[in-house]
Amino acid sequence: MMVAASHKDEQKVKIYIANYRSGFLSLLQSRLPIDAILSNSFSLLDTSEDQVFLFVENHGVGTPFGNIYISGDNGMTFSLSMENVIRGEAVDFEKMESLDGTYIINKYAG
Repeated sequence: MMVAASHKDEQKVKIYIANYRSGFLSLLQSRLPIDAILSNSFSLLDTSEDQVFLFVENHGVGTPFGNIYISGDNGMTFSLSMENVIRGEAVDFEKMESLDGTYIINKYAG
């Protein structure tokens, strides 16, 4: 379970996570890289591989790009997985059903 709380400056959010191992009882603040913390918007992409894929819009307001972060197995600590991922009406992120742990992502390489 993920919960977003507005930071007191109202320019960014803090993400709190509770997982099944704790019985979803204790919310703990996630640990994201500094460039992800500077964002005010995120999308939960996938949790089916016992990891969380999170898209964070951190390239500035009005840009169609963001970064994808992947959690460790506890769902609390995140690291950068892919930069400059394109977001239109949705994030271009597709799981390959026939290959476990394989995803297709549309990335801007300019």
